[in-house]
Amino acid sequence: MPVRLPLAALALLLSAAASAQPLVTDRPDLTESAVTIAPGRVQIEAGAVYEDAGSGFSAFAAPTALARVGVLPFLEVRLGAPDFLRVETPLGSDEGIGDPSIGAKLAVGAVAGVDLALLAETSLPLGDDDLNPDRTVPSVLLIAGTDLGPAFSLGAQGGITYNEPGLEGADLSATLVLGYALDDQIGAFTELAVIDRIDEDAPAALLVHTGATLLLSHDAQLDAQVGAGLSDTAPELLVGVGASVRL
Repeated sequence: MPVRLPLAALALLLSAAASAQPLVTDRPDLTESAVTIAPGRVQIEAGAVYEDAGSGFSAFAAPTALARVGVLPFLEVRLGAPDFLRVETPLGSDEGIGDPSIGAKLAVGAVAGVDLALLAETSLPLGDDDLNPDRTVPSVLLIAGTDLGPAFSLGAQGGITYNEPGLEGADLSATLVLGYALDDQIGAFTELAVIDRIDEDAPAALLVHTGATLLLSHDAQLDAQVGAGLSDTAPELLVGVGASVRL
């Protein structure tokens, strides 16, 4: 006789399976994970970041909040909240509200042991005009990730951001990150990131980036990051802290 599992029990089993998944965040490294949020779950990732570009130029942004909503086992919707921005220049300072964003991540599956995902996002021109473009800024990323053993993982991504319509003014970006677990609660990463504007002859922005995560519970994590530019077009210093929680 076949066993028929009641719908309520099936829902409990699915919920338990989703809860058993380890917490995987898209911060604080620049490389996004190739993992999507389980259906019915919401993950909030937020923090604050400061960049010093040198020569009197700097910027601060908070809360850099992202809500990741699981829709299907392979699909999540992403909602980026508008930031408070403060920009310092040699001529003075300006502050205001940044643009929100909307996007989606699609887990493509594994190829030769490497998990792949596609991420498409765009900003929405709703923030202060003095600090934001007066148009949408879409971007597309191809993400890859794999485990190298019980304590190490490797991730990479490449993508394009359309600052202006067409390829003129678009940024090409690529990252490579090595993650490593120091124990059951503490993780760390070392990352190299490069951004190059297609229509400019200036050197690409090259950044070395590192940071750590502290797992407070199965569904909550703190993080910290620091980066330094390796080229004149990259920020001289990047520092940030943040937190993530899964609901």
